Amino acid sequence: MKNLLHQILMLGGIYFIISFMLSFTENTIVDMLYGGVLVIFVIFFIILCFKKSFVFLNRIDENYKKTTMYLVALGCVEYFSIVLGFIPALIYGYNSAMAIYKEVEYTSWIPLYITCLTYVNLILTTLAILWASYINFIKKKN
Repeated sequence: MKNLLHQILMLGGIYFIISFMLSFTENTIVDMLYGGVLVIFVIFFIILCFKKSFVFLNRIDENYKKTTMYLVALGCVEYFSIVLGFIPALIYGYNSAMAIYKEVEYTSWIPLYITCLTYVNLILTTLAILWASYINFIKKKN
C-alpha cells in the first residue's frame, strides 16, 4: 500500500477512535471538543495531502504494526461514513433549517437513510475489526 494512502487511512482511524470516545456523552463542552477535533482532523488531512507524510504516523507504523492495521481498517469505515453520511446530513440540516425559518413543515427520507447508515456503519466496524484481527493473527501464521 502506498505510504500516502496508508497514512490517510491511519489518520482516519485515529479520528474514528477519538470521535467514538467523544460520542458517549452529550455536553456543551464535549460538543465543542468534538468540533475542535473535527477541525484538527480536516487540517491534518489537508496538510497530509500536500506533505505526503507525517513523522508521528511513520513512528506509529514502525513501532506498532498490529495497531496500525486496526487504525487502517477503522479509517476505511470512517471515510465510508463521512462520504455517505456527512453530505446528506448537511443537506437535510440546511433544508430543515430553511423550513423552520419559513415556518413550513419539512419531511424527508434522509433521517431514515441516516438511521440505516448507522446500522451499516456498525456492521462495517465489526467486519473491519475482524478483518484486521485476521490479518494480524491468522494470516501471518500461514
